[in-house]
Amino acid sequence: DSKHPRYKSREHQWAKCRDAYEGEDAIKAAGETYLPRLKGQENEDYNSYKRRALFYSITSKSVSALVGMATSKDPKIEYPESMMEYFNGSRVIQFSEVYSMVLTEVLLQSRCAILIDMQTDGSPVPAVYQAEDIINWRINEAGELILVVLREFVDHNVDEYEVDIVCQYRELRMVDGVYTQTLRNDKSEEIQAFIPEIRGKTLDYIPFFVVNPVGTGFADHKPLMLDIANINISHYMSSADLEHGRHFCGLPTPVI
Repeated sequence: DSKHPRYKSREHQWAKCRDAYEGEDAIKAAGETYLPRLKGQENEDYNSYKRRALFYSITSKSVSALVGMATSKDPKIEYPESMMEYFNGSRVIQFSEVYSMVLTEVLLQSRCAILIDMQTDGSPVPAVYQAEDIINWRINEAGELILVVLREFVDHNVDEYEVDIVCQYRELRMVDGVYTQTLRNDKSEEIQAFIPEIRGKTLDYIPFFVVNPVGTGFADHKPLMLDIANINISHYMSSADLEHGRHFCGLPTPVI
């Protein structure tokens, strides 16, 4: 669960953009992270102060509008005929879904990644990872990716009806020139280790591709929506103070 230094430098910004994108519930659930308590406020007073504030989610509307503009025309895709089913067939996840997901994440966080994984029948499937879940990586002197650690949240069946969400880590690593995968639980204990193969052959690279605003790779970029998220949160704080003042000024005041 160790985090790359560049991850730690952006973690707070990613969290802010994500919460602003998720909207009012996420922002208010974060409490004093985005709305500091006024001096002397008890919990009941603070909760009322927070509840009266308006969070108008401009961040998500901006991202949705830009994704809509980008996808208003179908992308031009070139691929061999043998791969047609992966783009036009009834796959588990459609190319158009991956395209929209990646656009959304790059516009919001300036980083998104795709892992080409494998289904039980041996066919490839793209798995999209958000910036917050790519917690560590290493690149060798030749510029080749040799390690990636991914954070995942998966369902754990407690019994027939009850399900818990648990954290696990997927480690992608090159070992003696061979691509390997290791799953670990939240205590870093190994759950499973295996070597992915294609038609019985191992891979000599990690099929993990990071998309950023200018191309691909782990280049560090400020989240594209950070400035809008900051304005969004500032507006929320101003709204809290305005509604707080209206609340008290609007109360009946007896005069004797």
